[in-house]
Amino acid sequence: MNIDDIIKINGKLKDCEKKSSFFTIKNPRDIINGTYHGLGNITKGFIGGITGLVAIPYIHIKNKGSLGIFKGLGLGFTSSISLPIIGTLTGTYQIVRGIINTPNAILSSWYGKIWDSEKRQWEYFNLNDEKQYYLNLSDEDFLKNIKNPIFISDKGTQNSKTFDTKYYDLLKISPNSSEREIKKAYYKLAKIYHPDKNINKNINKNINNNKNINKNINKNINNNKNDNKNDNKFKQISEAYQILSDPKIRECYDKKGVDGINNPLIIDSTYLYSILFGNDKIRFYIGELLFSMYISIDKNIPVQILKLRQKKRELIIACNLIDLLEHYKKDDDKSNKYYIQCKKKLGENFLNKIIIKLIGIIYIESSKIYLGNLDKFTVKINRFKRNILNKIKFTASLISISKLKNNDNDNDNCKTKNVLDLLTNMMILDIESTIQNSCFKILNDHSVSNDIRKMRAKGLIYIGEIFSNTE
Repeated sequence: MNIDDIIKINGKLKDCEKKSSFFTIKNPRDIINGTYHGLGNITKGFIGGITGLVAIPYIHIKNKGSLGIFKGLGLGFTSSISLPIIGTLTGTYQIVRGIINTPNAILSSWYGKIWDSEKRQWEYFNLNDEKQYYLNLSDEDFLKNIKNPIFISDKGTQNSKTFDTKYYDLLKISPNSSEREIKKAYYKLAKIYHPDKNINKNINKNINNNKNINKNINKNINNNKNDNKNDNKFKQISEAYQILSDPKIRECYDKKGVDGINNPLIIDSTYLYSILFGNDKIRFYIGELLFSMYISIDKNIPVQILKLRQKKRELIIACNLIDLLEHYKKDDDKSNKYYIQCKKKLGENFLNKIIIKLIGIIYIESSKIYLGNLDKFTVKINRFKRNILNKIKFTASLISISKLKNNDNDNDNCKTKNVLDLLTNMMILDIESTIQNSCFKILNDHSVSNDIRKMRAKGLIYIGEIFSNTE
């Protein structure tokens, strides 16, 4: 299985955040932020100067031969002097600005204001205003303000002959399809044939057809047959995706068919779908996963649209949290039963259990940080440690896959397990970051009173303890 798209998500998002200038000159939040960017500018200046002294003459000599040597040396010498000077000046400027801004940062934070990294200013967060703006903002209007759109490359392969087209036919694509087209086809078909979708359809049919018992019995028999067919189809689609999404396995399949791929390890279809796209049962709590949003982007739409969709995702989850908290009443049996039932509705799915426990932990941590309990700093340290550990796991999986990919004696089963670990870690990082942001929004929402915000925090702790309980 190929994980290039997973790497591209992070790469594309980082490209979106590139500064228009080589040096950072944005208004710093405080002394920490100012020092960070200031030292960054100084470092970039010296590295840029050294690089320019070597690279610029080399490029001119390579392009223009001996005629370009003097011009190259002149420009290289100029950059070696100017860049360190500019870096030092802008770096010092940022540090000084950070020192000047620190008193205001302390006061603003004390009064409940938050730092808007886009506007570069302190302001009270208002959930209603943000909902009104972002949830009504169309993709077209958002993209109008994108200065440097970044598009996803989507080049197909050139297969002159394909031994077997079975897997391509299952995904309803041609043998010349690109990796992205394969993923997109799987995304669309898996949503249609996923078992949960068919169960929901049958439940709705049964509710509407209660008038005639005999007819219902016959329909149920037919529905069960259809469900089995759909389940098999779902598994076949998943297998086709896993074979064709890995370039090496796909190449063997194209040349020799099924007999040429040496029985690679196939991940359980339901589990694979869940870690890539989530599932309907838990979407109320986590929204649409980042990978799912990335795959659904059309090749003609700039990848920056992910920022808008992620913002909407966080806001929708925040609204869902407020609805969830409507059932909270301290020391009330009805509240306890309601939230236990919410947890039970997610079923015995192993992945759902991991996610709901993580959600519970984040609810508790976010609330304790907001309330400023005595264990606030312990919570922050534990959250930081967990975040670092998850990133280490993600990086370790990525390195393991890279080593296997470059080895002539690849162990496909081992590679598939590493990919599974990578996808799971990526999903956990995505969920954790998103839920933290959604909790932050409802706990720092100045469209409601301080008492309501405190009630929300206590309610989240109450729900979090139920969700994180493994019994």
